[in-house]
Amino acid sequence: MDPSGHEPIGEEFLKPQKPSSEEIAEETGLNDWLIDMMLKLETSMQKRELEKNMKEAQKKAEVDKCGTAILTDKLFSFMISLIYGGIAAVLDNEMAMVTLPAGMSGKDTLVDMFRENAANELAYNIGALIGDIFSIIEGLGKVISGIAGAAAGAALAAQSGGATITVSGSGLALAANGMLITISGAGNAAKIMISEATSHGGGKNEGDSNSKLPTQGTVKGDVENAPSVDAGKQGKHVQGHPNYKEGNSTWVPGNTGVHDTQEAWLNGQELPDGTKVWDAGKTTGTNGETGVRVHIDGKGNIHGYPIDPGRYLQGQ
Repeated sequence: MDPSGHEPIGEEFLKPQKPSSEEIAEETGLNDWLIDMMLKLETSMQKRELEKNMKEAQKKAEVDKCGTAILTDKLFSFMISLIYGGIAAVLDNEMAMVTLPAGMSGKDTLVDMFRENAANELAYNIGALIGDIFSIIEGLGKVISGIAGAAAGAALAAQSGGATITVSGSGLALAANGMLITISGAGNAAKIMISEATSHGGGKNEGDSNSKLPTQGTVKGDVENAPSVDAGKQGKHVQGHPNYKEGNSTWVPGNTGVHDTQEAWLNGQELPDGTKVWDAGKTTGTNGETGVRVHIDGKGNIHGYPIDPGRYLQGQ
């Protein structure tokens, strides 16, 4: 016993104690478990990161696919509108010397239907310009061929005593037809270029009803909740407009008819063919008409012209 009254500690207790085999096994198992859990956690984090990257890649692929589809659709619409414009221009120029019957006044022509179905107005105008240039070349070719044929016919007629005079007549007719096509093509091409220049590259002209009627595009007008007015079609009934056609019912001078057309659409009586007729209660046309008839196209734009309301409305 030491002076403090305690039993002395044996040397075996002062030496470092070695862990037992059970303790070693227990500690090793804990380390393995910790390592296993860390590996699982790391794997889980890698898996989540991989799933996140896959979702982002899938989303990007869907966006790219959607963008490609939209671009393809726009390109298709552009090409179709371009073709429509070219066909419409060539048809219009080929029919340069054909006058529509009086009963067709105000009705949509084949050219109008091509324009209505064109989704891209700029592409349509480009196609029409190409068609007009083609018509100019075609017309000049006919003029040259016709003059050559007429000259050859005249020469043969001089030798044969007039036996081939029909050759000269056919040549002159061909030249005249070619000249009309050329003039029509050049005139329409000039209209398109002027229209594009004034509408800043084919954009819609959203002027009001009191301004000068644009060559093409639409006019917003000043009647609330009324559709926009198609300037090109409206112009067929406005004297001085590039699209004006002699023989059509005509708005009184100084009136483009935009305001009255919009009023007629909102307040007029609908006919079985989908058009609307309105008694304006005032003179609208140069022939004393007091009414307006309005058509609407596939794009939701309208155009109108003066009519006698008594022809359409009962009790008038």
